[in-house]
Amino acid sequence: MPMRKKRRWVPVLFLAGIIGITGFLYMQSRSPVDTGIPASPLYSQALEFEAKREAIKQNLEVKGKSSYVNEANVYAPFAGTIGSWAVKEGGQISEGALLFEMETEELRKQLAIKQANVEKMQTEQKIQQAVQSLAPDDSRPGGGTMGEQEAFSRFTNKEKDKLQQKVDSINLNLVQTEIQELNRLLSEARYASTASGIFLFAENKEPKKVTEQELLGKIVDLTKLKMVATVGEYEVFQITEGLPVDIKIDALPNDKLKGTVTEVSKFAKSGSDGISKFDVTIELEPHDRLIAGLGLTGTILIDEKDDALVVPTLTVQRDDDDYFVYVLNEGVPEKRIVRIGMETAEQTEIIEGLQEGETVVLQ
Repeated sequence: MPMRKKRRWVPVLFLAGIIGITGFLYMQSRSPVDTGIPASPLYSQALEFEAKREAIKQNLEVKGKSSYVNEANVYAPFAGTIGSWAVKEGGQISEGALLFEMETEELRKQLAIKQANVEKMQTEQKIQQAVQSLAPDDSRPGGGTMGEQEAFSRFTNKEKDKLQQKVDSINLNLVQTEIQELNRLLSEARYASTASGIFLFAENKEPKKVTEQELLGKIVDLTKLKMVATVGEYEVFQITEGLPVDIKIDALPNDKLKGTVTEVSKFAKSGSDGISKFDVTIELEPHDRLIAGLGLTGTILIDEKDDALVVPTLTVQRDDDDYFVYVLNEGVPEKRIVRIGMETAEQTEIIEGLQEGETVVLQ
């Protein structure tokens, strides 16, 4: 019997202990803490920030890929067979140096045939002119005249001869034009590089059979690279040529370099979301690890001031057309209208409405 009574009291004592601890913690949470600051419903949980003068920079982050500034495409001058290549993939080449040479045997055969045809046609013209100069006139010996039938026959023969001379002259001009074209092709058979740099083949390496104006490769200047980024219609008006850019290589986060905005496109292109986009070209400084095709992140310095009165951007609020902050006045925050200037994600410049050293609060 005594054991049963003792067991009944155990749950009761445990429950009483829980209630006591809970009550103590609740009373502790309700007890006022002496902070030395007068209690205020607005200020009790506010954060203080001093308005101070310091440098402020407005940046715009853009993303894009690296590409070569100077790229000269190489095309086949005419349809035919490339006899030999003077450069390998990735080889260095100088402007004016031989890049490749087309086979010209077939062209030379065609040229010889056409030149022979020209000589033949010119000889025939001379013979025909000599025959015409020896032809009798329309009068008969002794002053007689030809009959009507004979006169008509001679007239038609002369007209035929004139017409044939015109046809022969046209054919001769055509053949001479073809000879000029063949000579032009022969002069282009030895293809000289139009620029200095590294030669890179297109899809086929050292192709043999080519068509006219087929893309064979390109010559690139590895010392000059650029970044092409895309911005929206609101950002494009903030960017001007000459602005400095800090560049970070996405694959090499520890490698940083400088750049300069060289071109801002004036022609919009439609993005996948239907919003207008504009290309921004940034020329990059040389870097030994920088190649084309790398993902880059650029930070464009839009504007900066060395001595601006600034507060944290989070403390600046907007009410209709006015901006305002809460300024601490004798321990109590009061609303004050301000005029802002430069604005970044972290700081906002205050042009009017606030003095250096005043304290703004974030509630």
